[in-house]
Amino acid sequence: MLTKSLRGAAAVALMMIPLCLGPRAAAGGQDQDQVAPAAPAPVAPAAPSADENAAAASDAKGEPSRDGSPTLTGLKERVSTELLRTSIRLALLRQLGTDAIGLRIEVDGEEAMLFGEVDTRAKQELAAEVAAAVEGVDKVRNHLVVVAAEPAGESWAANRFHEAREEVADAVLEAKIKLGLMRDLGANAFRVEVEATDGVVSLRGRLPGAEHRRISVEVASGTSGVRRVYDLLS
Repeated sequence: MLTKSLRGAAAVALMMIPLCLGPRAAAGGQDQDQVAPAAPAPVAPAAPSADENAAAASDAKGEPSRDGSPTLTGLKERVSTELLRTSIRLALLRQLGTDAIGLRIEVDGEEAMLFGEVDTRAKQELAAEVAAAVEGVDKVRNHLVVVAAEPAGESWAANRFHEAREEVADAVLEAKIKLGLMRDLGANAFRVEVEATDGVVSLRGRLPGAEHRRISVEVASGTSGVRRVYDLLS
């Protein structure tokens, strides 16, 4: 009887073991409610470094980079400046010939500056007019100096009086040409800039057509006192 009772108690104990250990042990030690692995957190893009920010700022301003090499913007500005300077030099060589060889040209944006020496006032004024007529030039600073031998025995006062008379004669000649242009071109005459120095006349401006340009040159050439006409019209 005791043996049967022990066997019955052992059986009951074996039946209770799974209930005490829980479902994990009953399933052979594996967790039925497995948790999925968490997704990796997104990585934010790295902020630009101080060197990259400095390089971008230098390029926007056209300044050299830290290593001294020119930026893309700086190179474009240098090329644009050199093209304008070369265009002005070419125009001066075409109109003044060898007198333009020794002239120095500086360009700052749309402003041109002329330096050097010429032997007459006519060439001094003409050089400025030629430079102003080049496309891309908005303003001209004429620093050219007239260097000519003074007439023997002529005092400073007499020389200044002579220059004043020439300036008056130039103004009269310009007025005569402008009157002729107004007569033949009407309102289009206001498009033409006239400069006269010692009988040398330059015409500059933009006209509607080739016929207006031809008439302007003819009017200037046919005006009494004009020795030569430089056509800078477009």
